[in-house]
Amino acid sequence: MCRIANNDAVTSYGYDSHGRLTAKTQTVGAAVPLTVNHDYNAAGQRILSRSPGGQTLEYQWLANRLHAIYLNGQPLLTQIGYEVDGQINGWTWGNFQTSERHYDLAGRVVSVSLGFDAATQLADTRYYSYDRAGRLIDAIDDVDPALNQHYDYDELDRLIGSQRGAMASRTGTTQDDAVVENYHTAADSNRLQSRSGAKNVSYSYDAAGNLLSDGVFNYRYNAAGRLVAAAGAGQTIGYGYDAIGQRVGKTVAGHLTQYFYDEQGHLAGEYDAGGQLIQEIIWLNDWPVAVLKPGAAPTPDVYATRRGA
Repeated sequence: MCRIANNDAVTSYGYDSHGRLTAKTQTVGAAVPLTVNHDYNAAGQRILSRSPGGQTLEYQWLANRLHAIYLNGQPLLTQIGYEVDGQINGWTWGNFQTSERHYDLAGRVVSVSLGFDAATQLADTRYYSYDRAGRLIDAIDDVDPALNQHYDYDELDRLIGSQRGAMASRTGTTQDDAVVENYHTAADSNRLQSRSGAKNVSYSYDAAGNLLSDGVFNYRYNAAGRLVAAAGAGQTIGYGYDAIGQRVGKTVAGHLTQYFYDEQGHLAGEYDAGGQLIQEIIWLNDWPVAVLKPGAAPTPDVYATRRGA
């Protein structure tokens, strides 16, 4: 057993005789502790996880690669496929939709296909393009042009502009309803000074570069430079962190929300002070693939797409 603690939280870890993590318990102040447990096969591969919210995730392996994930006994992802270099190139959802990912020779994602849009029954595909420096410049949606995005950079690779909506089409045309934003950066610090477009916003910073104000909220930091309070719009929000710097608590109007993370640092769940589930997120590598919210259904209320929801 291993334990780390600070003024905001205590986290305990349990391991088996092979040094594999079998349990993690997080306690934030006086809130109900949150615990996750893991089981492994003889090859050391994780085959079962039980979340703080009571969900059971089963992992199935084929030829030393993750092949399927089952949630509470029901298929969430199956037929997980891989490129020769090991990158995941697709899977079948539990609702029988398929998701495919295609890469360029540099290993960058150039398209993501979810199958068919439920409303339009059209192929739902997202395309990505990059400039010669490898920076993302366009994200184009086949079904909903309002989701199109375009990005501009300066010679130092700083983002200086973004556009959302029908303007960012694959042919480069611009529509009147496009949302255009411009970013203005200080020459002596590379800090964002202001943003103009749909809304004009000015920013101020302290000597360490921490954001102090964005025109709506004023921010306060601790000695480690972590945000501990935000005040504005008639409310004050407090933040708490564990000993490794992960934000594990947020308090608004006296109500605490707890945050729980996996070993890779992904946000795995949100819970109230009583430990009741707000939502849990299931990850495949660095992709969020499902969001679980309270309800009687044994399967997700929300499947995550390439839009992240």
